[in-house]
Amino acid sequence: MDMKKPVHIEPESRNYKDYFDHIKAYNAALHTEIEKLLAVALAGLDNGFSIGTIGSDGRLEKGPGSLVEVIQFCDGSARLGVREILESMVTEDNRNIFEPRIERKNITTDSMSESTITFADNEVKLISPNRVFDTHFLYGNEETHVRAKQKLAEQLVSSRAKGVYEKIGDKVRQHRKITETGMQSYKGDPIQHYDISQGVATYDPKRGLWSFKQGPLRYAQFVLVRDQIRTIRDGSANAVLMLPTNTVDKMNAIEVQGMSQVPSENFADAADCYKFFLWQYHRSQAAHKKGQQTIMYDGKEAKERCNALIKICSERLIQPYSGN
Repeated sequence: MDMKKPVHIEPESRNYKDYFDHIKAYNAALHTEIEKLLAVALAGLDNGFSIGTIGSDGRLEKGPGSLVEVIQFCDGSARLGVREILESMVTEDNRNIFEPRIERKNITTDSMSESTITFADNEVKLISPNRVFDTHFLYGNEETHVRAKQKLAEQLVSSRAKGVYEKIGDKVRQHRKITETGMQSYKGDPIQHYDISQGVATYDPKRGLWSFKQGPLRYAQFVLVRDQIRTIRDGSANAVLMLPTNTVDKMNAIEVQGMSQVPSENFADAADCYKFFLWQYHRSQAAHKKGQQTIMYDGKEAKERCNALIKICSERLIQPYSGN
């Protein structure tokens, strides 16, 4: 399939604020091209499904070179042909477009133990409601997309979902610790994603080293997920279900919609820090493509930003909303 590739500018050629705007526009343009392909590949199928991007694709934060992660929501019937079509889609130079093992979630499932909404790939150990929170609609029946998010809210208010909230809280603490130290355990051994004292960050996926991804980026993301779940469990699902998928846009929406008691300047600082660390993460990825495992940065600035993010995210960013 012929797909026009958007132009990507190297992160080193822009400051972190301009690069953030660029990468968001890049992802939006990529989504537009994918929508065109889906309209051709899935033409003639009924409308009981929706396709969306997830993860950094859904947040409009992914750099170039990686396969696109997508998810399929369906209304109860199998829709078996859709996933197989997606997995067979390739570019004109015979490269896959989408990540393999595409998730298919049945929005009519009621059982938490068999949930296709709350858990990633139906595996109870992989609790990942943010995959639905941050799904960006691409193609199909948009009502099915909305119903999937509503189904998530229904599951998150059940008594059994308390464990989901607690596990996300564990994730917040885990990624806060990484933000503080740059360290994490990987396969039983300590690893260091970044060393702020030396101003060095390492990106080497084969060794489980992810630069600033597992620290400040994941920390901010999971704090927002935690607060979205808590707000839903407090009875205000409509306030948070349809928030923007982009992390900074989500922070801005929370602020301007009066959904937080956190001072405005704190939201501005959190958003600015997030942009900075996303830029550094993409710098690491770009360097890795050139055969470099490490990048250098201003350690003093990075430490100040890590501390600022920890201080801000220690508060509840989304407060209970007055009504649904």
